[in-house]
Amino acid sequence: MPQPRRYRPVRRKLWAAAAALGVLLSLLLLPDHRRDDVGGVDPAPLGPAVPAGRSPSAEASPPGSAAPVSVAPAESVTPTGTAVAGRPGAAERGRPGADPRFRPAGPATPGAVTPEVAHLRLGGPDAPADGVQVRAGVPRGLPLAAGAGGLRGDRDTRTLGARQTDTQVFSAVGVTWVGDPSARVSVAVRSRVPSKGWTGWRAVGAASADRDPDARPEDRGPAQPPAGTGGPPAGSGADRAETAPTWRNAADLVWLGAADAIEVQVSAEVRAGIADVVVDLIDPRTAPADATAGVPATAPTPGTGRVPMPPIARRADWGADERLMDWTPAYSRPVQAVALHHTATATDYQPVDVPRMLRALYYFQAVSRGWGDLGYPVLVDRFGRLWEGRYGGLARPVVGAHASGFNRVATGVALLGDFDRTAVPPAAVEAAGRYAGWKLSLAPTAVHPWSSVKVTSEGGASRFRAGTAVTLPRVFPHRQTGDTDSPGDRGTAALGAVRDAARRYLGDRVEPSTPRQRLATWRPSDATWRAQGSAGPLLLGSVGDVPVAADFDGDGSGDPGTWTPATGRWRIANSGGGTVEEYSLGHPGDRPVPADYNGDGRAEPAVWRESDGTWWVGVGPPTQWGVPGDVPVPGDYDGDGRADIAVYRPVEGNWHIRGGRTVRLGEANFLPVPADYDGDGSVDPAAWSPVTGRWFLPGRLPAKYGEPGDTPVPAQYDGDGRADQAVWRTGEWTIRRHGSVRFGQPGDVPIVLS
Repeated sequence: MPQPRRYRPVRRKLWAAAAALGVLLSLLLLPDHRRDDVGGVDPAPLGPAVPAGRSPSAEASPPGSAAPVSVAPAESVTPTGTAVAGRPGAAERGRPGADPRFRPAGPATPGAVTPEVAHLRLGGPDAPADGVQVRAGVPRGLPLAAGAGGLRGDRDTRTLGARQTDTQVFSAVGVTWVGDPSARVSVAVRSRVPSKGWTGWRAVGAASADRDPDARPEDRGPAQPPAGTGGPPAGSGADRAETAPTWRNAADLVWLGAADAIEVQVSAEVRAGIADVVVDLIDPRTAPADATAGVPATAPTPGTGRVPMPPIARRADWGADERLMDWTPAYSRPVQAVALHHTATATDYQPVDVPRMLRALYYFQAVSRGWGDLGYPVLVDRFGRLWEGRYGGLARPVVGAHASGFNRVATGVALLGDFDRTAVPPAAVEAAGRYAGWKLSLAPTAVHPWSSVKVTSEGGASRFRAGTAVTLPRVFPHRQTGDTDSPGDRGTAALGAVRDAARRYLGDRVEPSTPRQRLATWRPSDATWRAQGSAGPLLLGSVGDVPVAADFDGDGSGDPGTWTPATGRWRIANSGGGTVEEYSLGHPGDRPVPADYNGDGRAEPAVWRESDGTWWVGVGPPTQWGVPGDVPVPGDYDGDGRADIAVYRPVEGNWHIRGGRTVRLGEANFLPVPADYDGDGSVDPAAWSPVTGRWFLPGRLPAKYGEPGDTPVPAQYDGDGRADQAVWRTGEWTIRRHGSVRFGQPGDVPIVLS
């Protein structure tokens, strides 16, 4: 049996048709984050370890230097990947395989950059590791995080201190522990910059515990993906069974840029009972792609229909190693609000630093804290570039870990940096607003970024008990729902400008009369796509090609394309980037069946071979499902965010959905019309009779809508989250309860670009 032509993506610019495509797609449808550096202090160079109890005056300052802070350096502790009874084990540094909280599986994905991490295990006040000093109270001159001033008392506070001077260069420090998550904790860090000496102290407080419990049944977390779909990232938690959470409390990540030694002081209330304090020294490493990663801060001009997704760099662009991901993506209802955050890291970075900062933050939240992934859905740097954070699909309502108690109703965008005292750059404000506007445009009904929404808290680490009704602005600061100052004072002051930017980007999309779907046709006679309101036809492919339409670029909007049976060539006009992508997959006699099979928010090219019922999805192995005479009907029938392999058998009216589910709905020779008719987030099997015009939907009596010779075109035309029954009749679209729209000519093939 001939093997299909392999899946080979090739990106090409849409030269001659760029203007036409542009018109087509534009007209259609963590606690306080302040860093408290001690000014005017030049700490003495740290020499040999000072034994516990020795006076700090024994360590002299260089001539002419300022007096050091009155904190006796603790003895050096050894980087370790294991710990027994609070004691460090053998020295161990390397890639995350050394971390008992992380066991990578399989090879890294191409382009991925795996951080190197040294783990300093300090133990706790009651069982400190060797070389770790424990003091009553807070040493004189040591800064505390804002809001942690009550830690000064000797009776109620203990401070763990340690330093490490024998380490490779690292760029970020993450401190985690176990204990009472509500207790006051302050972490002070100073580092040695290669060839420059020691920095001053900077203090950070405990970060918010924004990872909520794993997906509830109604979130429909993904089950095992169909064979041959490529599945979740290799070695990620999405392809492993869910285990008991091991989330850790933490201070905000500290970005240093470059350091080759570290001193850490961890002050905490005695009642907190903190233990197993771990300091992760993270080297996100550099990669050649760092210099060119990211996308321009500009965005497409929004039209009168659905707004386009602003340019967002994907996880692969910043080198995410998907083996670090250890969670099962979950999805909720469409986004109702947008939370604004800041990461509380440095703000003086350069463009080339951003991918490294993201890799460090990714490791810290996914591995150090045990969250399994980045908590923020999207981040924006100070240059106005947007970056994909959490895995699961940009256009989909992925449950994040950024606003505890509200993660299932709100997406989030995090400003990369500390914006408590630093103003948010205009480019970052504009980009955050565009992202907020785009996400709000995906809601079932019209949403204005200056409006409010009433939601119910799910408790967690939020300010509101579970079940409390809370009215939130559509774009709100994280501090409004969580015990945090994020996005900082200046970040909060920028909220109005972010809402204004979102409103500008939405255009008249906030008006209820704006259509939610894009009506389009494929004209086989001249191989052109036409869309309602476009300036002209889009030539894409050749006569004899088969039209294909799906959201290939993950921007929430359908992309027109063609498939050539003779060669297996796919040509996709991406709505988000103004490019045409080409792929090679399939043979004569196959049927194109593109869909989002792996749950990443982007459809994969796929074909079904009727002769033997074999499915070929992307680069995955073949899967046999179906027999000759079946009709392939892939769709997300279980609501897990991934399209299921399925066939409709006309001779018996049965739906065979891979995974063991069989549904009888329809009669011989009915046409399958699967869609989400009840708005529950999963596709419903449904059938339409071309003889009687009757629709057969689950749980409903058959109802007539349409006439013999019509073409059924169900879709969510009014934006209420439920598919509407509709038919196309030689240039006229008739939508139940919404009237008719004339668009198309005889011989056209009607296609809805959702």
